[in-house]
Amino acid sequence: MNTKEKYARPLESALADWANDDLLISDKARANLHAQHPRVASLLDWPALRTLFQQRERSANQEKRCVRKAGWRAVWSAFLAFTFTALSAIRVDDPHTALSDIWIWFTGVGAFVFATICIGTGLFQMFHGGRKSHWMVARLWTETLRRLYFQFLLRNLPVALEVMTGARPLTEWHAMQADTLAKVQGEELASPDDALRRVLQDATEGDAWILPAWRDAAPTPALKRSPELEEFLEVFEKKRLQLQKDYTNRKLEGSRLALRGRTRLIRAWFYFFVFVILILDAGIGILRIVNEAFLPTLHWMLFFELAAAVTTAGLVSLQMWDRGEQISGETDRMEWYLATVDSIYRRYQMSVSHEQKIGALNELEAVAYREMRQFLLSADRGEFVAG
Repeated sequence: MNTKEKYARPLESALADWANDDLLISDKARANLHAQHPRVASLLDWPALRTLFQQRERSANQEKRCVRKAGWRAVWSAFLAFTFTALSAIRVDDPHTALSDIWIWFTGVGAFVFATICIGTGLFQMFHGGRKSHWMVARLWTETLRRLYFQFLLRNLPVALEVMTGARPLTEWHAMQADTLAKVQGEELASPDDALRRVLQDATEGDAWILPAWRDAAPTPALKRSPELEEFLEVFEKKRLQLQKDYTNRKLEGSRLALRGRTRLIRAWFYFFVFVILILDAGIGILRIVNEAFLPTLHWMLFFELAAAVTTAGLVSLQMWDRGEQISGETDRMEWYLATVDSIYRRYQMSVSHEQKIGALNELEAVAYREMRQFLLSADRGEFVAG
């Protein structure tokens, strides 16, 4: 992505226009694949899974927006509450004067109101965290369906090649798709909350393959080199390896507010706040000495104290935002995922046999599962939902 594309819409999500075309969601993606690789396109086109994915994707995005709004309300309320609390300790006039009494009421009411909003939002998230839970379940659905799409192809590759050569009818393939999707819905995801709990508790990360039968299957089926196999692997490479790499790059660096940009922004603001607070504290110390020894400096002292109060509140709120959305942790996870996918992709491209290539694709499924589980664990620990 060049600089012009990257900063054309700097305030939008890096994935705002991501079409999920690894699953052939858009009409354009399906048309292009059918035009270039019609035999493979018939195998990859899975309307029932695509429809289910879009339903869960809409649900996940809706729940995410609600949780993120609550998170932003909590952060801004906390910032204002911290600010008013710090301001309440500042003396603006002699005690019991009209200005002093107004100041006490103003800062006291402000601190109470915004602290109440922040606490209320936090308690709602804690005791009625259904929104975040619903989002996590919906996201588990979408990523499980994505993994199912590619794992089905890998585990049924011999059948796929027979369909491409005409040895088996396409209707048999469609029946296999329907049976597999029904099995996942009726067994693995029959209780989505339980499925989410199993993933979160899978400390060994041994359930990379969705169906138990796939976990016990031979990692690489015995296949003969053929034009059909070469064409299938060519398409699979683009739809799985290349798009995973493109997606991760977009998430990390797709806009100014992508993960790397937000991490740099948080780090820069953190050091800025710390630097300003230290300067203001030093100024306050000097002004106190001057005030006591030489001449009154009340107005300058008031300015420095107000600035220090607001800056300290900003620093605490910044840390609250970073911790609530797990931004630093998500950036580190996506950096690891990009490096791992890139390593697998390079080994895939250097492979001289289809066994090695399929082995690399199988390894990617284990890595994708691990990334999904770490993503859900991070979301479970975070108070809000990262963008």
